[in-house]
Amino acid sequence: MYSLRQKIVRTAGDRGTSLLEVLASMVIVVLVVQLTYIIVFSTSQITRSGDITAASYYATALIEAIKAEGIDSGSYQFDKDNSFNGIKPPKGMAAQVTITPVDGQPFLFLIEISVNWIESGQTKELEMSSIFRRDMQ
Repeated sequence: MYSLRQKIVRTAGDRGTSLLEVLASMVIVVLVVQLTYIIVFSTSQITRSGDITAASYYATALIEAIKAEGIDSGSYQFDKDNSFNGIKPPKGMAAQVTITPVDGQPFLFLIEISVNWIESGQTKELEMSSIFRRDMQ
């Protein structure tokens, strides 16, 4: 007589994959893919942050050197081939500096600096400006 409740007996050669094993392997694959994405994304963000920091330090150093030198007005280009007052641009960066007198203020000058570099095939730019006072003698 056959019973409605038959025991399923597995033998060594009759082994299959359960749904739980499939779900566990899918979770592991998803975690590995997410971790890989996070690592790649974090690396690109760290590189970008480093470039922005280097450009910011470079622009600040140029502003301070221009204030110390006493340059009143003009437009200047600094790249890997030339430097200003011993300040060389970081690798792959160039700066455009414009110094103009402020209208109606004979002792004030505006310094505008634009630092450019290439990142992942795209041109990136950091702009910084400052006003400084120079007493005429």
